[in-house]
Amino acid sequence: MFFIFGINNEEKNTDISWQAVCPICGRLSRVFLVESYMVFSLFFIPLIKWNRRYRLQMQCCGGVSEIDKALAESLKKHEIEKIDIENLIFNGGRREKRCRNCGAFVQDDFAFCPKCGSAL
Repeated sequence: MFFIFGINNEEKNTDISWQAVCPICGRLSRVFLVESYMVFSLFFIPLIKWNRRYRLQMQCCGGVSEIDKALAESLKKHEIEKIDIENLIFNGGRREKRCRNCGAFVQDDFAFCPKCGSAL
């Protein structure tokens, strides 16, 4: 008899999102709740899921912040609508300088914006 099984790390974007100002780049963007977990599959059918972890991910620059499981479950059950992200620590994302005129990302050593030409 031939069995096909596997243990994989999977990630799922939930349908929960809201708008907030990004603490990394300062842009108004969407915040998404992302769920990741380990799964045991038999014949490509997921049977057991464990080690669930949740994070918030910014759409603008890709910054992420891990959040507590109880808080994420409250979001999924719609007990709360959004989380105040000002007190969370976000990692990753692009930490480049932004043009005040057009909002384009600019390298740190530039004196003028290459998109609109305004002084930085």
